[in-house]
Amino acid sequence: VMPTVVYADSVKTVTLGADLTADQKDLVLSYFGIKDSDKSQYSFITINNEEERDALKGIVPTEQIGTQTYSCAYIEPTTGGINVETTNLTYVTDNMIASALTTAGVENCEVKAASPFKVSGTGALTGAMKAYEVATDQKLDEKKKREDAKKNAEMRQRLLEIKAKRQDAALENMSDEDLDKALAELE
Repeated sequence: VMPTVVYADSVKTVTLGADLTADQKDLVLSYFGIKDSDKSQYSFITINNEEERDALKGIVPTEQIGTQTYSCAYIEPTTGGINVETTNLTYVTDNMIASALTTAGVENCEVKAASPFKVSGTGALTGAMKAYEVATDQKLDEKKKREDAKKNAEMRQRLLEIKAKRQDAALENMSDEDLDKALAELE
């Protein structure tokens, strides 16, 4: 079987966590709006924990990466910039995924990143980057990719520390969504 070259800006791509059961995969695909009869219209990539560790080593805390991969990503071409929606991801944010795709050179797409239950989301983040590499048959600049991911992880960690300490009275009542918006502004 010859691999098919697809482009993230023109073909729908789905990354699936390697440790999902068949029922969990079906649940995620249903959330993404993908029917069995339409699967041939998508490029599918499986992401495993080793790939997560390789992509995020030294950037994301090991405890966030974990030992199994459950989170998934759906990328569909659009014309309205990069729009990201996450579900059941506790560490990776919309902004982290959008920034990774921007670094990869993607300008227009809709992304849904999800898991059937709460997980960090590092599989979806890794998947978004790998989807671009596989789709275009081009490796991303490793230095730029790592710098971008490290910057996002550091900003996320700073915001989590602020959230935990609540030292600044102005931040005391901020929601997680407002903190994520603050992260976007820091970028």
